[in-house]
Amino acid sequence: MISKKKSTMSSEDNRQIMLRENFEIYEKKGSPSGALKLHFHDFYELMYILSGDFSILINNKTYKAKKGDLVLINKNLLHHYQNNIKGEHKSSRILLWITDAFLQSLAPESSFLNQCFASKEGCIWHFPAMQRERLLSNLNELLYLDNNDSYSPAEKEILERSYLSIFFIELNNLLLKNELDPTLLDTMMGSNMLQDLSDYIDAHLAEDLNIDTLAKVVHMSRFHFLHKFKDLTGMTVHNYIIKKRIILSSKLILDGMSLSVIPDYCGFTNYSTFYRNFKSIYGISPKEYLSLYS
Repeated sequence: MISKKKSTMSSEDNRQIMLRENFEIYEKKGSPSGALKLHFHDFYELMYILSGDFSILINNKTYKAKKGDLVLINKNLLHHYQNNIKGEHKSSRILLWITDAFLQSLAPESSFLNQCFASKEGCIWHFPAMQRERLLSNLNELLYLDNNDSYSPAEKEILERSYLSIFFIELNNLLLKNELDPTLLDTMMGSNMLQDLSDYIDAHLAEDLNIDTLAKVVHMSRFHFLHKFKDLTGMTVHNYIIKKRIILSSKLILDGMSLSVIPDYCGFTNYSTFYRNFKSIYGISPKEYLSLYS
């Protein structure tokens, strides 16, 4: 008997690492309470909103995601859900995680398939109904495939690659060959503050970034700044800076910079602090990261 069970993930699941090597796909229902803290990962994230509304902060801008929207989040891009829209508990979405290496392996002679994540104009798109249905059809095929006992593991692998290839070819053609405007919704209060703060932190990562200095950058009192920042990001300023430093360090590792130099360049006091934070976020050591992605 053929199983028709979908692969699902609990809405409270706050896991931000992949358990599979190449990609994962799930359906999540209910309020997105599992990822309310600002986070990032070294793989691509794609969400198709099946129903409901919720807000999401991506790269210092807050968007309201609604039914039919496609959310594209690049690697190492800070983002989190904001639990503040009435009725969001009724939302459901398909979540796809995929590594850059696997995505490019689907079309080894071209880097075309990952271009959909490189847009600097927007992260949320809303396509015409017919085009949405074509994209959704391939996602649903993948969603049911994992539990379909009519195929062997080898057959499933071929089908996975096929559905993913078709999906990303369709998506890239929609984004690159049609004059479609991204759904850039009005950003919520605080986005400008986060952008100013992010720009300042990026320019001074190697320095001692204290709370009083950062509060002055955004023209707030220390108390108001700390309260507002936590409200917008779901995390402390200290943890935000750590994540910024780790994002920079991961780029420098792949650029070939010596591991012994990176901690000082990114503002860590010593290698052990850098190592501990890097492994806590990525789940592997800097050396393992270099071996895996270089």
